[in-house]
Amino acid sequence: MELGLPVVIENDANASALAEWMYGAGRGYDYVVYMTMGTGIGGGIVVKGRLYKGTGGLAGEVGHQILLPNGPKCECGKRGCLESLCSGPAITRRAKEAIKKDPKTLILRIAEGKIENVKSEMVVRAARDGDRLANQLIYETATYMGWGIANIVSILNPDVIILGTVATAAGDLLLAPIRENVRKLGVGEAARRVKILPSELGDQIDNLAAVSLVIRRFQES
Repeated sequence: MELGLPVVIENDANASALAEWMYGAGRGYDYVVYMTMGTGIGGGIVVKGRLYKGTGGLAGEVGHQILLPNGPKCECGKRGCLESLCSGPAITRRAKEAIKKDPKTLILRIAEGKIENVKSEMVVRAARDGDRLANQLIYETATYMGWGIANIVSILNPDVIILGTVATAAGDLLLAPIRENVRKLGVGEAARRVKILPSELGDQIDNLAAVSLVIRRFQES
């Protein structure tokens, strides 16, 4: 109000998708899907430079596709959503459950022997160091993510799907098996052509997301 400029309010995943299209891994592509893998799994869809939001502005809830109808309960109240299996907290939960059955793992040593200290980033670190249980958890995560992304690819046929947060930190440790699973599970040419890339914007994505919204607002006005 004090600056005499319009206020732009947007879902964080949508804004991040726009930022990746303008400044990150989505540059040069017409059909872009961005997915977070943080506290939840959110998504944003950019079609030829514009956010696709659907009839009520709710498009892009990729984390709430149901993969396991009788799976773990999700924050949305349903069971077996992609988010309940592959978000940061979901990986942490699955790791703690696995450690209770198999405590001889580097993950627990990294957590200073305290299961309550376990975090998803510790799973990634242990997997990089060759820990069997950690690699099993990464493989399971890649399987579920590959399944979910294959669904998105078959429905939307995007040029590129960009993965943030956990996937960016894990790199090809997670991305390579995700790509393999998408090729196996997706439909034909759409699955073969789609690129699955890590976010390029890192810690700057929040600031660039805000900048992107303002710039596009002025470009479209």
